[in-house]
Amino acid sequence: MNIWRITKYRCDQNGVPYGDPIQSLCFTQELMESYKNPKFVVKIEEQVALDTYKVIWTKEERTNESNG
Repeated sequence: MNIWRITKYRCDQNGVPYGDPIQSLCFTQELMESYKNPKFVVKIEEQVALDTYKVIWTKEERTNESNG
């Protein structure tokens, strides 16, 4: 079973991120992929061992890709 850790911000009712980032776990690839689009997500990590995660996506990577 794959597990992903999502680091994201809470958003107010207008969709504006606020506060310190929080982390949540995701257990399906479809849901993990959906987290790659919202502006409030900072990074996605995949569990590679017990209590060990590898970063597989960051907000900065998306920005760099769009700049060519």
